[in-house]
Amino acid sequence: MTCVVYFRLRRDGSVEDARIEASSGNAYFDRAALRAVKSSSPFPPLPRAFPEQYLGIHFTFVQKE
Repeated sequence: MTCVVYFRLRRDGSVEDARIEASSGNAYFDRAALRAVKSSSPFPPLPRAFPEQYLGIHFTFVQKE
């Protein structure tokens, strides 16, 4: 089972616009993956040299047996 969560990491390390980009087909698994990203906020801030206001991230969650 695999799902992809997309989110934007802001310069200060906060998460915004988190959403399921590719569903696993299992709503429970998808919600758990989305919740894992949201509860990880805040991340460490982006480096000062990073030129953009946010970094778009596509994170793949895979269920291991």
